[in-house]
Amino acid sequence: MDKETAEPILINGEYVTSSVIFVPAEKDGQTDVYFEFDASELVGKTVVVFESLFYESVEIAVHADIEDDEQSINIINIRTTAVDAESGTHTATWKRDTEIIDTVSYTGLTPGKTYTVYGTVMLKGTGEELYQDGMPVTGMTEFTLEEPDGTVDVSFTLNTFVLQNMDIVVFEYLFAGSVTDGNLESETPIATHEDLNDEDQTVYVPEMPREPVNTEVNSHIGLYFTAMLTSGAGLVWLYNRKKRR
Repeated sequence: MDKETAEPILINGEYVTSSVIFVPAEKDGQTDVYFEFDASELVGKTVVVFESLFYESVEIAVHADIEDDEQSINIINIRTTAVDAESGTHTATWKRDTEIIDTVSYTGLTPGKTYTVYGTVMLKGTGEELYQDGMPVTGMTEFTLEEPDGTVDVSFTLNTFVLQNMDIVVFEYLFAGSVTDGNLESETPIATHEDLNDEDQTVYVPEMPREPVNTEVNSHIGLYFTAMLTSGAGLVWLYNRKKRR
């Protein structure tokens, strides 16, 4: 159900429904009902699950409360934009401790709750995590929000001297709860953004230019050797002339 309209949700013209048949071993217990659907058009909405229990085709129990938080799910989404902290662009500077800032935009979170954003840096060329000094390059930010929509920054520090002419991509994972307090609601993220081809998540490390050749010095060296050769030839000419005399 759509909490805002209190109407059933339609995906491609069809209601989102599911069912499970079970035989209880005890009079009290629980069973799981799974719903699978494309929620991309529902970002920012709250969906509410209504349940009916049947015995031999007769409805014997109903749980249908549009205001029940336990039955409700917020459809959230995150987007990220990674830039070099110094240049402010998707092109990195050369440092042993370059800072990359990834701005995570979120939609549909619950005001007053604490969330954790955890990110890791990937090598676009290999699709693998970036390791430096034997450890993956990661970042994390915890925040308690006042509004359901907003942004939060995650910082990463890495050595870009060894990444010249490479693309790095930041992957982000959003968790409900706090890592430092040890009260994550689940080890499964409630939203992820993992796209090796997303230009907004990508930072390019260019190749350092080579030192230019000093043509002025080379010219002076050339003149020096020319002068040596010329003066040498002149000395030989003078020596031969004196001998003939």
